[in-house]
Amino acid sequence: MISNHYDYVGQQFENGRQAFVGAEYTLEIDTLTDLSAWLEIYPRLATGHSSIDAHRTEYIYTPGVYNYHSGIDSRSFFIGSTGGVWWSHRFDTLGRKLDLSIDATPQLNFMRQETNLHPEIWGSLNVNYSHPYSKKGLIETGVFLGTGTDVTNLATDTISRTDSLYYNEAVRSYQLKNNGFFASAYLTAQHRFGPFTIKVGLRAENDWIALRYPSAPDFGLNRSYFSLSPSVHFSYSTKNMHNFTLSYTRRVSNPEGSQIAHFKVLADDSFSTGSPDLRQSFTHNMEAGWTKYFDRLGSIGVASFYRASVDEIGTLTDVAWHDYYGRLVDFTQAVNIGTTKSKGLELNATIRPADFMNIRFYAMLFDDYYKVQFRTNEWIENEMISYSVRLNFWTKLWKVLQVYVNADYRSRRQDVLVVNEPNWGVDCGLAADLFDRRLSLYLNANDIFKSRSTGTGSLNPYHSSSYNYSFNSRYISLGLTWRIGRMELEEKASQSRVMKQH
Repeated sequence: MISNHYDYVGQQFENGRQAFVGAEYTLEIDTLTDLSAWLEIYPRLATGHSSIDAHRTEYIYTPGVYNYHSGIDSRSFFIGSTGGVWWSHRFDTLGRKLDLSIDATPQLNFMRQETNLHPEIWGSLNVNYSHPYSKKGLIETGVFLGTGTDVTNLATDTISRTDSLYYNEAVRSYQLKNNGFFASAYLTAQHRFGPFTIKVGLRAENDWIALRYPSAPDFGLNRSYFSLSPSVHFSYSTKNMHNFTLSYTRRVSNPEGSQIAHFKVLADDSFSTGSPDLRQSFTHNMEAGWTKYFDRLGSIGVASFYRASVDEIGTLTDVAWHDYYGRLVDFTQAVNIGTTKSKGLELNATIRPADFMNIRFYAMLFDDYYKVQFRTNEWIENEMISYSVRLNFWTKLWKVLQVYVNADYRSRRQDVLVVNEPNWGVDCGLAADLFDRRLSLYLNANDIFKSRSTGTGSLNPYHSSSYNYSFNSRYISLGLTWRIGRMELEEKASQSRVMKQH
C-alpha cells in the first residue's frame, strides 16, 4: 500500500532597491534620415528571508513520518542593460521608409548561499521596409535576426546539522550553456476598397537551439524548429461609425531549451526534467467583433473569439521514485499535453462624459476545454464556463493631476489539470506631468483591500493537491521621472525589449 500526505506552511519577505539610468542621442543627418543611439542600465539589490515548516507522512511498505524546518536568508544583485542603434530613412513623403536597428541586452544575476551566476547576452538586427504602392494599398516586409547566450553556473550549499558548516551538494549543482539563434521574415499586404479593408500576411521563422552541459556532456543537444504563420484580417466601416472586424491567425510555439533537455534538476523534495521529443504547438485563433462609436460620448462593442491549440506545450506534475531521495517524490516535466479549446464573448463600453474623464467597462464570458493524454492510453477531459469583469475610471483635475481607479473580478477558472479559485482587487493612483512632461510624478496604491488571496487545486488523478495563497499584495509606490533632451528613449527601450522576447 502506498500513501502520501504532505502539508507545509511557508512565508517569504523581500526588500528591494532598484534604479534606472538612461541616455539617448539623436542625429538628423538630413530631412529624410535619422540616426539614434541609446543605452539604459537598471541595477537591483534585494535581501530576503523565506522559511518553511513541513510535515510528511508516507506508507511505502514501511511507515515513515518526518518534520523539517527550512530557512533561507538571501541576498541578490542584478544588473541589466539595453543599448542599440536605430537608423531610419524616408524615401519620399508618401510613406516609403526603411528602418534598421541593432540591439544588445546583457544581464547578470547572482545569489548568495545558493550561488547562481547567470549572465545573459542577447543581440538582434531588425530591418523593416514599407512601400505604399497607391493611396489605398501598402506592402511591408522585414527581417529579424536574434542571437544570444544564456549561461547558468549553479552551486548549491547545504548546512551540516553536526558541525553547522556549509558543504557543496554536487548532485544539485550543475552548469548549462544555452546558445540560441532566431531568424524570421515577414511579408504583409493591405488594401482598401472603399469602406472595406483586407490585410494578409505570412511570417516564416526558424529557431536554432544548442544546449551544452560541461559537467554532463551526454545531455547536450542541437535542435532546429521551422514554422509558417499565415494571417488574414477583414474590416468594414460605415459612415455612421459602425466598425466590423473578422480575422484568422495561426501561431506556432517552439519548445525552449530547458523544456527539451533530459537533464534532471533536483530540488528539496522534487525534481524537474524536460522532454527531448517535445513537438511544436500550433494555435488557430479566430476573432469577430462589432464596435459602434459615438461623437464625444465613447463607444460600445461586442467581440467573440475561438482558439484551438494542438500539441500545446505544458507542464505535467506526477510522482516517481528517485534514488537520490530513496522514495516517491513529485516531478514536473514539459510535455505536449494534447488539445485545448477556448471560446468566449466580450462586452466592452467606453464612456466619456467630459474631455477630462474616461470610464471603461469590460465583461467576458468564456468556455475552456481540454483533452490531454496523462499516461499511455489514458486521457483526461474537462470543460468549465467562467467569467470576468473589469472597470477602469480615469479623470484629470486642474489640467495637471490625473486620478485613476481600477477594479476587477475573475470567477473560478480552469487551466490544464488545475482549477484556480476566484479573486478580485482594487487599485488606485495619482499622476502628474509638469514642465511639458520634463518632470513626471506618480503615487500608486495596489490592492487597497488586500483581497487578491486565492487558491489552486490539482485535477491530477495521481497527484491530488490544493493550495491556498494568502499573500499581501497591498503596497504603495512613488515614482519620479526627469527627462533631459529629446524624449524618445522610452520608446526605443520598449522596442528593444520586444525584440529580445522574440
